[in-house]
Amino acid sequence: MLSDVYREIENGTIKNYSYVHKFGSNSSVGTTLVPVCNGGFYRTPKTDATVTLALISDDANDTAAGTGAQEVTLEYLDSTGTEQTGTIATNGITESTETIDGVWRLLRAYVSGSGSYATQSVGSQNGTITIRVSSAGATWATIPEVGTTGFAVAQSLIGAYTVPAGKTAYILSNTYTVESNKTGTCYLFARSGADELAAPYSGLRLKNIYTGLANATHIPHKTFESYPALTDLIVMATVSTTGSVSAEFELLIV
Repeated sequence: MLSDVYREIENGTIKNYSYVHKFGSNSSVGTTLVPVCNGGFYRTPKTDATVTLALISDDANDTAAGTGAQEVTLEYLDSTGTEQTGTIATNGITESTETIDGVWRLLRAYVSGSGSYATQSVGSQNGTITIRVSSAGATWATIPEVGTTGFAVAQSLIGAYTVPAGKTAYILSNTYTVESNKTGTCYLFARSGADELAAPYSGLRLKNIYTGLANATHIPHKTFESYPALTDLIVMATVSTTGSVSAEFELLIV
């Protein structure tokens, strides 16, 4: 059974295979095409233009000795496309003194240490955390609060992915959701050769498009289309009247 194979991969019994579950959300999608990422950014510099990332919160309690987020972990690719993980101690409403250098693609960020034992009413962070180029540079991602109560999600919402060096990604399924009573269009773009440094560059190509979306739409991919190493996969969207869009996709990584 195919489900048994998936289970063996998840358990690590079948070597050199793994899964990646990517999900993102953008609460301010309008008629201009934007990535389905909280904050609206998926930065894609050339490999010779990596950055140093720091973080800052809009709440003073997100600090190394505070009741909110005390530490944030970043999963990213370096200039060789190799997967890396690093942590940064929070510093409240002042930019962190700790940084991570040599970041080429930011795949995920999450609160990995908190001053509070989280419950259904107490989150792991106290404010919105912004991950940005050090010294108040460009925003790369945010770890937001959601809902009317501003509950912490402790996790970035990045509806995009870059295939690491030495690996191939197969898309198993997509799910797109558009805010109720609004109509949107979601696009999956792919660009191979993300490490190219001179023209002609590989094109950022549309791989699928789903129009007239309302509420949730799940799309299985029976052909399991593949994407080689160092391919950017970015979900973008438009909405007829500004609203929220979320996207998630399942990847088999070989």
